[in-house]
Amino acid sequence: MVDFLTANPAVVVPRHASVVVLVDAFDPAARLDGVECVAAPLGVPTEDIGQGYFAARRDFGPISFGVAGIPPEEQQ
Repeated sequence: MVDFLTANPAVVVPRHASVVVLVDAFDPAARLDGVECVAAPLGVPTEDIGQGYFAARRDFGPISFGVAGIPPEEQQ
């Protein structure tokens, strides 16, 4: 991405950016495992935010890298 943006200076780059990995496992335990697999190397805890949702995020200055486990009925 850095090479592309360097070669294409006309591309607008946001001041703050987020990258989110979505875990779409049907089973809540599998969804939690998926979120934890991404959160562990980032060195951040996984949060149970209720109703089958799980999340974790690490900020690197203005860039945020996160993971979210979303229940199947919400994956529209």
